[in-house]
Amino acid sequence: MKDQFVIACLGDFSMQKAVMSHAAFLSRMLGKGIILLYVDDPRYKGISTESAEQRMLEIEAQHADLHPAHVAMKGNIREVVHALPKLLNGVVAVVGTDTHALRRTPTHPDSVLHDFADCAIAYLAVQDQLTRPESYLNVAYSVDFNRESKDKLLWASYFARFNKSRLHMLHYDYKDDRLRQLFSNNIQFMDKFFRTLNLGYEDHVLSGRAPLFPEGRVLEEAKALGCGLLITLTTDVRKRDIIEWFAGTQEQRIIRNPLLMPILFLNPRDDFYVLCD
Repeated sequence: MKDQFVIACLGDFSMQKAVMSHAAFLSRMLGKGIILLYVDDPRYKGISTESAEQRMLEIEAQHADLHPAHVAMKGNIREVVHALPKLLNGVVAVVGTDTHALRRTPTHPDSVLHDFADCAIAYLAVQDQLTRPESYLNVAYSVDFNRESKDKLLWASYFARFNKSRLHMLHYDYKDDRLRQLFSNNIQFMDKFFRTLNLGYEDHVLSGRAPLFPEGRVLEEAKALGCGLLITLTTDVRKRDIIEWFAGTQEQRIIRNPLLMPILFLNPRDDFYVLCD
């Protein structure tokens, strides 16, 4: 029996193939079990739990080599997602996002960000099927002058250790002395952390000044480098500035990316759940 699980969040089943392809990859890579999850949330017009169970049994048969289990329940998706670490021993969730979905559906990008805002585990937002698993051999993340998250580095290290992925660290060249010092502190922290794991990374400097929402540029550069995944932090709701309240956040932009790149989102929280490895 596995001790931790990849949670395949099936939403309204419209993106089940995309979700399952990435969930299956993560399950094999991490050596974790896989659980199919359907939540009949009254906010969305979904199918009954009985119908969902039948569909999940069919999906299980298609992925019999992974020995998946399934859970179908009524409830509030956001509350269920928040409880995933304790409820299902989840360590990472996979959720499908569809930029063409109707607004009040579980796969609409805004619905995903809302439902996973309290998620205490990493969640992978995918838009397309994983047809080339080797695309995960190049993984990108950015570092700036804000306090660096160890959780981001942990997840980058998982791909390097368990998938032999090449890590690509992207950043701007800050001219302001204070910002340069804060950025340097983050790099020192990262270097020390990776040295303990005997891991390296490739350093990529982005040209020009950092825009208002720099992660969009990071995403484009990561794609140009051949990366198949971007690891990023969501905006701490307690620290949103007035521009983010009115113009939106970085995650609202990159989750809709036309490049169709999977995004591994990490919510900044003190009780973030990590792998047993």
